[in-house]
Amino acid sequence: MLLKLLVSCGLFWGIAQVALAEEGILDHPGQAVSVLKTVIDTLSPQTDTLWNFYDLNDDGGEWLRGVSVGILTLKSQSIPLASWRLGYIGEDGNFSDARGWYAGANLDLPGLTKRYVPSTVKGIATKGYLDALWKLAGRYGRIGINGGYDADRETPIVAASAGVSVSW
Repeated sequence: MLLKLLVSCGLFWGIAQVALAEEGILDHPGQAVSVLKTVIDTLSPQTDTLWNFYDLNDDGGEWLRGVSVGILTLKSQSIPLASWRLGYIGEDGNFSDARGWYAGANLDLPGLTKRYVPSTVKGIATKGYLDALWKLAGRYGRIGINGGYDADRETPIVAASAGVSVSW
């Protein structure tokens, strides 16, 4: 409920800012794209698949789907390495009904690879069968550990996650 209220207030505030602006967004499309790029890179929206270890109703183990945004990103030499994320779990595939919330730390696989893995090792890891997997995981992949609350089942969430994040 609180999450829905916060999202609704944020959307209302955003729409009001656009409606009351003296200049329209289409007056400066380059600036609008720049702002959109900054928002996407700052929040790094992500879709997550979570394995909930703590599920009292099923005696452990349940797959959950969620979406999250980064609220704090740790960087080294301007390369993102990890992020603290906040997200919600959807009731169905369309996330039309929020089931619960979660927060946790995620490792940024592309950033860690770029920062700490030598290019010679990267070349070995992209040979043969690993090539297709690494093209996806090495560019967009995130893994993490999360905690939260499942309002539908009224139980806590302790979950490992794997996700795919969007960046500009």
